[in-house]
Amino acid sequence: MVRSNIPTEATVQNVQNLSQGGIGQQNIPQGGTNMFNAGEFVITGEHATVNFDSHESYLRGLFTLGQIDPVSDKRSIERRKGGLLRQSYQWILSNADFKRWRQDPDVGLLWIRGDPGKGKTMLLCGVIDELSRQKSQGEQNLAFFFCLDERRDDAVGVVRGLLASLFVQQPDIRRSYETRFRGQPPLNVTSWEVLREVMEGVFRDPRLRETCIIIDALDECRHGLWDLLALISRMPSPRIKFLLASRSSDRIQQALKVGTAVGNRLLSLELNSEAISEAVYSYIEHRLAGYEGYDAALKQEARQYLQKNSGSTFLWVALVIQELATDRTPRWKLGSLLDRLRAFPSSLEELYKRIWSNMLITHENEDVDVDTRRSLCPRILALVLTVERPVSLTEASLLIDWPADFPINDLARQEAIGYCRSFVTIGVDDKVIHMVHQSAKDFLLKHAVGMLFPSGAAFHHLNIAQVSLMVISKTLHEGMRPPANRKDRRRSASAPSQQKSVDAATYSCLYWVDHLQLGLVAQPKKVQHQYLKDGGPVHVFLQTHLLHWFEFIALHGAVSTGITALSTLITLSTAILPVDT
Repeated sequence: MVRSNIPTEATVQNVQNLSQGGIGQQNIPQGGTNMFNAGEFVITGEHATVNFDSHESYLRGLFTLGQIDPVSDKRSIERRKGGLLRQSYQWILSNADFKRWRQDPDVGLLWIRGDPGKGKTMLLCGVIDELSRQKSQGEQNLAFFFCLDERRDDAVGVVRGLLASLFVQQPDIRRSYETRFRGQPPLNVTSWEVLREVMEGVFRDPRLRETCIIIDALDECRHGLWDLLALISRMPSPRIKFLLASRSSDRIQQALKVGTAVGNRLLSLELNSEAISEAVYSYIEHRLAGYEGYDAALKQEARQYLQKNSGSTFLWVALVIQELATDRTPRWKLGSLLDRLRAFPSSLEELYKRIWSNMLITHENEDVDVDTRRSLCPRILALVLTVERPVSLTEASLLIDWPADFPINDLARQEAIGYCRSFVTIGVDDKVIHMVHQSAKDFLLKHAVGMLFPSGAAFHHLNIAQVSLMVISKTLHEGMRPPANRKDRRRSASAPSQQKSVDAATYSCLYWVDHLQLGLVAQPKKVQHQYLKDGGPVHVFLQTHLLHWFEFIALHGAVSTGITALSTLITLSTAILPVDT
């Protein structure tokens, strides 16, 4: 059984001693003994026993950004949304509540709340830019975090990201913590209690400069939100100011003590409707400026119509203009611009319904029939809704069950993803696929689950796990080389085509166990047993590719992910398999 072939040394308690930066030196999976020597950790023994001997790894895990970089996230958000327009956020700079938060030492927290699509994220992006320009070099700290997706939807991730940013700005505080922890038993850097203690200590540190902390999309923090809010609400200090944003929520308001604590203020976007309306109008002007083929008078009518029907919602405007711009029907068949605009519902949810229906019908001047659309779009959207983090085009290409007659090339597959354009977006540079907005995800989960997951979401998770094991088995090999430098972790001495295949397997390598766990939960005991028993797919994979797998994740700086995965497999097999199997 799997349990007997994964030693108990590979448990969570050892994750903290594992180097995030280990580089594989050997991978000799032959004979009775397997060895994987990665400089700061060793995998050796008949059953690939995992031994760790570094006390530095948890320091790196605690004090570095790792795979989450809020600055990069901010740039990515702005690119996906067409750039940051100053006119869309400048109103807040003269807002009385915002100015009081900035200037009054007794006001330490400002919570911005608003409905979906009101521009909260871009508003904070603008505020971050303004504060970055205003802050004196070396005298103030600015740390921010975006709760964007499944990699960033828990309190642990938020606090780790904020701590890493603060330690970069104040290395003196970082060094004191490194000294304090060195020589002690390893910390669990994924433990909320550990991170809370460190964060509270940093906030109390007399060396901490004036600090502004910005957190976007609090309502999308799915795990540990109330612990995070409790931590924030316990931090009254004239040196620390919090700027938070989320949808309206009575529970969040109560947890933050907004309205009851003197220093905690509320800025409601709905109560600033005039300012938001003007910002939306500027956004409409910006988006229509590049809309060619219509005279100035017609554009003015379109601006007025969009303004009147937008409900002061940036997202509604963005979706409508995108639908207009990507409609391939000959213009002479479409009627006037105003007629086309009037066809769009003014409600965001009704607009999504129209887009969903429109996505599944035949469009003129497209080389794809309705059956192909109906087949492809649900498969693409199901994957985007299911993955643990946004996937690249090459990663998605391996995980989507493409129709047998569909062209096997990136261009065709990118075009297929474009069929879902008002629900997902694909990065111009990195080719990473994202949901356009949390409200789009909410709509699909509310109205389209039956079509997207006809056999249930758990079955879809299990299918991703199966495909991932096949991908890894076909792709990984002995002797994969480390990146040439830390800035480009994926550079390799391998042939370009071979390296592209390895890169495409990244998601599968890092998350197959997560999908296996989520998929097996809803399966009958017999099915669970078939996957984990001796000779089952998981057992065969570990016997054949355990060391290849660990070499890969070591080279990608994600070894703790692999150790956590092994721990999950131990837990699964212990719960599912009989002791004498």
